Amino acid sequence: MHTADARAGRDLAVVADLWRLAWPMVAVGWLRTGMLLADAWWVGRLGARELEALAGASFAAWILDHVGELGAAGVHARVAHADGAGERARFGEIAASGALVGAVAWALLAVTSGALVPAYVAALGVPGALAAPTASFLHASVAAAPGLFLLALVGGVLRGVGRTQAALVVTGAGLAGNVALDPVLIFGWGGAPALGLAGAAWATGIAAGLAGLAGLGWLVADGTLRPAWPRRSVAVMVARVGAPLAVAGVGFALVYVVLGRLIAGFGAEHLAAIGIGHRLEGVPYLAAAGLAVAVATRVGQHLGAQDPERARAVVRAAVRLSDGLMVVSAAVALWAAEPIYALFTDDPAIVAAGAVYLRWQAMVWVAMGRELLFEGAFTGASHTLPALAWGGGLTLARIPLAGALAWGAGLGVQGVWVAVAASTAGKGIALGLAWSRASGPRSTPG
Repeated sequence: MHTADARAGRDLAVVADLWRLAWPMVAVGWLRTGMLLADAWWVGRLGARELEALAGASFAAWILDHVGELGAAGVHARVAHADGAGERARFGEIAASGALVGAVAWALLAVTSGALVPAYVAALGVPGALAAPTASFLHASVAAAPGLFLLALVGGVLRGVGRTQAALVVTGAGLAGNVALDPVLIFGWGGAPALGLAGAAWATGIAAGLAGLAGLGWLVADGTLRPAWPRRSVAVMVARVGAPLAVAGVGFALVYVVLGRLIAGFGAEHLAAIGIGHRLEGVPYLAAAGLAVAVATRVGQHLGAQDPERARAVVRAAVRLSDGLMVVSAAVALWAAEPIYALFTDDPAIVAAGAVYLRWQAMVWVAMGRELLFEGAFTGASHTLPALAWGGGLTLARIPLAGALAWGAGLGVQGVWVAVAASTAGKGIALGLAWSRASGPRSTPG
């Protein structure tokens, strides 16, 4: 009895520790959502054409974010491991090596953007009137990306040492700066150049860069980071951890470019439904994503300290916590899908289409949460290939499966929703099995 009580006490302590790390990351996600809404509000003052162009560029913005995580995710994992091993002196070279990875990624983007941007606009099927503003926003986004990459890198260091509240402060400062700079650079307030839609991209990059510099100065001043040169071997290690996650994320965005065209063929109301639906799904998604950050940090630290059993215990506790959160969220969505959509639009066609979409996805939110958690666990173990193999592979499978169900089985747009839900469920199950079937997280991952 006493043993059971002690185990229950330990489990509660693990859950409390995870939530302490996770809630600031959840708040960061919700702040980012608020920033996107603020961008849309200011751009909407330019006109409907610019707002539609911003929406069309959203998938490319996802791609850019994931490229920025190429260095940041690896830095998060390796800093956590070094922290658990008591090797804090290595933080500087890990951060510098991550910065090198980010710089190389940005240089490749900058060199190829002249070809990639028109290709993206063409693949999305953007109408002629929207092509120019969409392209201008994307070119500006690439040019301003170093600021985003720097902020992501600083966030990776802070997450790696478990300072998620500090990560919230730094990210929050960047988002506040973004909101403040939007009207200045979009409309030319205060004598600044009026850049129109491109101004929104520059506002994001500049604000993120300033916040990243402030965070970097903070880390150096308090002794967390010591100035160091990047090391090639460390940069390769960082890139090896981050690359599968970046590739999977980019693939996810590209899949939605294709699905967007397919969905639009069944009616504009369905495309609007998924657009609103993604924002609604963001509430449970960001809760699980914040928890996944905590899992990655603790798994990396425990493995660095040569304690794989504690790493496994963290994952077990996180799964139970996530399952509870996802069940409650799904119950609300299943019960109140129509009134939830009615908060965003009074168009009955969009409300009806959105309710169908939301209910299909809510049924697999438990699997969605597990997918994110196991991805976080593998990240902490510096072993991210399963996220690419299973997560990326099943996301890509949405395209042929959606086509087969929508047209081959005659399900129409519901076939697309079924395909998305089925692949989400598959990813959660597959990554869970991959984690449990592994020989166990190694004490010296990667």
